[in-house]
Amino acid sequence: MKLTGCLAFRGRLASSPYSELMSLTHWEKSTGEIIQQFYSLLGQSHNNLLGVAIAVGFEGLPTLLKLANVMATKKQEWHTMR
Repeated sequence: MKLTGCLAFRGRLASSPYSELMSLTHWEKSTGEIIQQFYSLLGQSHNNLLGVAIAVGFEGLPTLLKLANVMATKKQEWHTMR
């Protein structure tokens, strides 16, 4: 409703009762919301895909290191494990 009220003060929004909508935080929130809605319409995740891949790697790395250490102590190779 506030955005609709802003239309009445076109060209002089800085001196209107809606001047707080021009703050940088509102613009950043609006930009984030628009991006999220855009990706939602495309049926994709709005998260940074590279960041998600890196986070998954960090989560799985301790398990892989533990497996590598266990295999090194048992002197087994990857291809012999079944």
